[in-house]
Amino acid sequence: MLTNRQAPEASAALELEIGRTPFLARLLDAFDACPEPFLIDPQAEGLELVPLENSEPGRCRLKVFTPREGKERLCAFFYKRSNLAWSRDRFSYGGVEFRPEQATDEDVESWRAWLLSGLDPERRPPRWRRAFLFDVPE
Repeated sequence: MLTNRQAPEASAALELEIGRTPFLARLLDAFDACPEPFLIDPQAEGLELVPLENSEPGRCRLKVFTPREGKERLCAFFYKRSNLAWSRDRFSYGGVEFRPEQATDEDVESWRAWLLSGLDPERRPPRWRRAFLFDVPE
């Protein structure tokens, strides 16, 4: 479930992102339908989903963004935030580049499961790549 989907700040950010990328509505519905709690980070560029651990945001993150304006491809980027509160470092675990019409419900489920596993190397999603050739937005 998405714990803050209806919050004004998150709702406004989602409206903007879904307007740009309609696939995100399908992704959000899948995360909203699961029993585990997730948070939407309304401050992040693109869509960023964070699993909650003991009601607090965990370090594992999923950021979905468009790598090139005007192109249909999307990226699902997996990373962990730094343990240091003041640091902006991100520890990349790679991701999946895809076309929205090719993403299946099983793909989305594998992304959710990988986040919840703490990005366990044994549970990487299909079509996962270690590195991207794109700048990942903040």
